[in-house]
Amino acid sequence: MEQWLVDKVKGARSQYVAESWMLVAKTMVSGEAGFEIDIAGYFLHVDNRKAQEAAEVFTKMHAQFPKEPRFWSEAKRLVTSLLSSETDNEVSFRRVIFKRLAPEVQEKLMLELAERDANTDFACKLMLLLARTFPTRVQSFGNELITVLQKLTESNADVVDNKFALALVCEVAPVVFSSTTLNLPNEICTYLLGLTIRLATYLSINDQTANENIDQSFVSGAKLAAFRSDPWTRCLSVLSSVVDRLHWNFKPPTELSLPAVRKAIETMGKAKDNSDKYLGVLLTAWLFAQCYAALSTSHSSYPILVLVSPDHSEASEGALDTSQPEKAVPMKKRRYAAEPTKTLSFALTASDSLKEIFELGAKCQSKTDATAIREAALPPALFPDLLRFETDCLILAGDYDDALARLQASNQTPSSLLQMASCSLGLQKVGQSCEQAISAVQAEKELQNSEGDSRPSGKPFSLSTSHAAFLDQSQTLSFACRLIMYFLRSKLTAKTETNDQLLAQLIVLSQFDWQTHGLSLFKTLIALVHKNKALSYTNLLLYITNIDILEEISYMSLHCEGMKLQLTEGDNERRIGLNTRHSVRGAKDGIKQALETQLTKCNEPIDAAIRAFLLAERDVIVTVVNE
Repeated sequence: MEQWLVDKVKGARSQYVAESWMLVAKTMVSGEAGFEIDIAGYFLHVDNRKAQEAAEVFTKMHAQFPKEPRFWSEAKRLVTSLLSSETDNEVSFRRVIFKRLAPEVQEKLMLELAERDANTDFACKLMLLLARTFPTRVQSFGNELITVLQKLTESNADVVDNKFALALVCEVAPVVFSSTTLNLPNEICTYLLGLTIRLATYLSINDQTANENIDQSFVSGAKLAAFRSDPWTRCLSVLSSVVDRLHWNFKPPTELSLPAVRKAIETMGKAKDNSDKYLGVLLTAWLFAQCYAALSTSHSSYPILVLVSPDHSEASEGALDTSQPEKAVPMKKRRYAAEPTKTLSFALTASDSLKEIFELGAKCQSKTDATAIREAALPPALFPDLLRFETDCLILAGDYDDALARLQASNQTPSSLLQMASCSLGLQKVGQSCEQAISAVQAEKELQNSEGDSRPSGKPFSLSTSHAAFLDQSQTLSFACRLIMYFLRSKLTAKTETNDQLLAQLIVLSQFDWQTHGLSLFKTLIALVHKNKALSYTNLLLYITNIDILEEISYMSLHCEGMKLQLTEGDNERRIGLNTRHSVRGAKDGIKQALETQLTKCNEPIDAAIRAFLLAERDVIVTVVNE
């Protein structure tokens, strides 16, 4: 009977005849058998574009036939229409039907569909739609939604555009924290805070065009744009909500600026709960982002901190005996203006604001140990980069042992080796510092060779490059040169008698930064060579391509009476078995030949010659520094 009536409804020649048979069927059939009549009537109304009647029949089926698979199939089509941006007539009409349902039916329908559907993405979309549509009802599904999204976020931790994390921060967190009826567990509160800090850090240093193709079923473009525009204000808002919910006994900052951060750090260290740790994570992440922003604005590279302890303050040039012998010919005037060498303290750090950022970072770390929470809160892709920033902060604060402990527990990269060199310098282990700086040059060269031209040069790091690629070769070399020059000059100043090895090594390194500090240093060194009337260092000329230095050596070789130069590998061999006149001539010929060879390299970058010198003469340099 039921099927016969259904066939009559479906086979009717007009809408009015079909509706008449529907009335007959409803009168004659009841119970579970009535589902066939109702579903046929529902589709009749859909075909006739009667949204209100279709919604009424659908509501009846939801109440009377909750186990029917065909009902849930149609229910999914209705709800999916809300998630679709299609303008198809069928999809659009089903949106209309859904909106004609009573609000309580809409909410219950979406929750039940989320529970029934095996597609986790679809279930999340439904609960997010619920959060947007019924924010006051979030207590009925909020914790479940957060738990599901949290699992999906962590399982997709390496995905750059993590739609689940964005949904939690941009869509869910504002709703759940504004709800006074939802009881959020402590671990969910702190997880949402950590995740907000994570995304704020990522978006602050990453290309702002990222996430443009994100699925808007998870996070709307407007809410993502709002978070992008001021992520740190959102962090403070979440922190304030967490403080209220967990009853943390401190007043969170209302803004993030260097003065406000300084004030917040001063209040840290007294709490018995986790408030200081999470505040420390937030402040450190913000300082890290400000450091990156400052470097991006100035188009410079990450600063290298070379810290000199009070016991290592550099002696002035006046402490060197620069008096020349009576017959020595002074070095001819150069076209470069010489400047005195400055004290080595913050090499390559660009501005006072950057120094303040590092200073505050060090103070923040001294107040709290938030390593475990930082690892959980910050993006895995950013953690090595932030670790380097934190280590530089420790070096600046003079916590060399703590910084070294961190560095020794991590992979050795050019940047970490430079940091080790800074720590060793602070601990007055000059030979070890020197060797670590040269090792950084070697590691950078090997890294460059392995990666070819794929790494950007002289630009701040980005997440698309290796974490070891903070620095380009010129920066690493600059660090090593400044550090080793500092050690050698200190040795030269402390000795009562000059040493050929010291003089020769400093002559090579004076080529670095020639126009600012190198020329001034070279004038001092060449005066000492004239005073001694001798300079002996095998293969010295192999590492010199500066034309001014080559001219000066040529002049001394040809015109300075009594000057004894041994600068090439063959000079010692020429002296064996020869009288003085022939040996001197042979030495001059060797120097002349070496000079002619080096003159052909004068237009080549000086970096190559200095790098070759450091790597080839590593053992000799370390030995001289350790004397």
